[in-house]
Amino acid sequence: MPFENIILEKKDEIGIIKINRPSVLNALN
Repeated sequence: MPFENIILEKKDEIGIIKINRPSVLNALN
């Protein structure tokens, strides 16, 4: 099941998690 609002990136040995919810100003509930 893919996440619709979370973007995962990996650069070298660093993992980056981005939240993509512009409709609610990137807020989490």
